[in-house]
Amino acid sequence: MSLYLLLDNFEVTFLIFSNLIRLKDRIDELHVEIDQAKDDFKLLHKERGVLLKECEHQKEEIQIWSERCTNLQILKFGRCVLISLPFFVIC
Repeated sequence: MSLYLLLDNFEVTFLIFSNLIRLKDRIDELHVEIDQAKDDFKLLHKERGVLLKECEHQKEEIQIWSERCTNLQILKFGRCVLISLPFFVIC
């Protein structure tokens, strides 16, 4: 009977130990995933900043070209002509 208890305790101890090892491995995997997510977040934050600057630059370019188009229309037609299909609107 004592041999059976000894084997039973050993099996329980082994199961607990193997579960602890498995859980430690999973914790290590999660730490790696967290580090990767942090790196991805930093990269996306930088990319967002670049895209916002590019967006502002494009808005400025659109404004410049809109003003040029308006000035050219005034020079050619004497007034601003808004062209939208299928109608022409004179402003």
